[in-house]
Amino acid sequence: MKTHTIESMKEALEPEDYVTDDTLKERDDILLEYSYSVIVEGEYRAFDSLDSWIKQNFEAGTILHIALTKTGYDHGFYEYFMNDKTTEEKLRFIIPNIYFEAHNLGMENFHATKSNGYLNYIDNPTDKDAILYDEDTDTFSYITGP
Repeated sequence: MKTHTIESMKEALEPEDYVTDDTLKERDDILLEYSYSVIVEGEYRAFDSLDSWIKQNFEAGTILHIALTKTGYDHGFYEYFMNDKTTEEKLRFIIPNIYFEAHNLGMENFHATKSNGYLNYIDNPTDKDAILYDEDTDTFSYITGP
């Protein structure tokens, strides 16, 4: 997963990918109440992992999110909103460290991976802050330890 500003997201989008006027209005309305935000590019399994991490680490309603635009079958941009700088900083730290279990179509060869742009993946992390979401147990663990 990658973090973006609204400007860098617009630069990364292809001409056929865009954020609708309704979504931009919704974004503006949310920013009136939640003054901090993080724009994230990723694929759906990474967003599922991030959303699970948020649920486990923050009270309900602390962080809101909306889908800004879809850029591929299972890839796109979301924006996460919060009220304080500390929460924003925690989210910015964890986003590039979220990995999920990937496998081939035969449900074999499970490995840790993360999306790093459209159809670009980083497999088998070695960094100490990498965490892996386990769907079966709904838990996270450090892959290489802190």
